Order: sequence, then C-alpha cells, then structure tokens
Amino acid sequence: MSDAPRRSDRVAQLVQQELGQMLVDGLKDPRVGFATITEVRLTGDLHSARVFVSVYGDEQQLQESLAGLTAASGYLRRQLGHRLQLKFTPELTFCADNSLERAKRLDEIMHAIDAGETELPQSVAQSVVPVQTNRSELQERREIFAEQSKNESSKESRESLKRPRGSRRRDRNRRR
Repeated sequence: MSDAPRRSDRVAQLVQQELGQMLVDGLKDPRVGFATITEVRLTGDLHSARVFVSVYGDEQQLQESLAGLTAASGYLRRQLGHRLQLKFTPELTFCADNSLERAKRLDEIMHAIDAGETELPQSVAQSVVPVQTNRSELQERREIFAEQSKNESSKESRESLKRPRGSRRRDRNRRR
C-alpha cells in the first residue's frame, strides 16, 4: 500500500520524460508551438494524468498549443503505451501551467513589502486582495500565528500521549 504513491510519482516522471521527448522529436500539429511539459500528476490508479504545459508566447499561443495537444492526446497516449509498456496507459488531460506567472506576482508583492509600501503594485493589485498593513503589523501577526500553532501542536502532542481507558491492562496482558 505504501508503495502506491511512490510508484505513481515514478510513472509520472517517466510520462513527463517521454512526452517531452515526443514534443522534441516533433509533433506534426502546427498549433503546438514551443511547449514544455513542466509537471505530470497521476491518479493513484494510474488511469488518468494531468499534464501541465508551459508555452513560450502569449495567451493566444498557449490556448492554440493546448488545443493542439488535446487534439493529439490519443496519438500521444498510444505512443506512451508503446514506449512505457504499462498495464494501463493513462488518459492525458492537458492544462496550462501558470506557476511562472504566480511566481512573478509573488516576487512583485515581496518587493513591495520590502520597500515598505502599503499598497500593492497595479500589476498585481487586480488579482490579489489589497494589503493595508505595514511591516510591524505583519511581524505582530507572524508572532501571533507562531504562538497559536505552537499551542495547538503542544495540545495535540499531549492528547496523543493519553492512553484510552483499559489500554494499560491490555498491554500488561500481552506481555505475559
């Protein structure tokens, strides 16, 4: 049972490598531009895979590439079946990977906080709730959160040490 998540991770890595190689070798669909397979997430039963794709270009190029990859998903699945020789070849679902955009927005937010600004830059203000706090308030909130999490973890550890009623008797009987 504990081998299942590790196996799905290994198979996901193989699927990512093989799909990347298929894109390099050339998919004949002209809609698929300069695409990169950034991540593959498999279900535990290995029947479906979510393939995250990053595309060099604008939003229109991304949508065209996703449409091309979705149209070629049957072909790609068949090729994966031949290359990997698994009992089940996962069904492929292609999704846009927006992690670079999120990282860029977070970077802008962190720079704004470091600069002591109380409002976010316009480029990220639309996608994030405005923050009207200064550094001292943020530090106070961090300390409060750390104290709360420390109290919760110590409470959980104390509760885990409590034995259910009668468990000592059962333990004593097992030793005999």
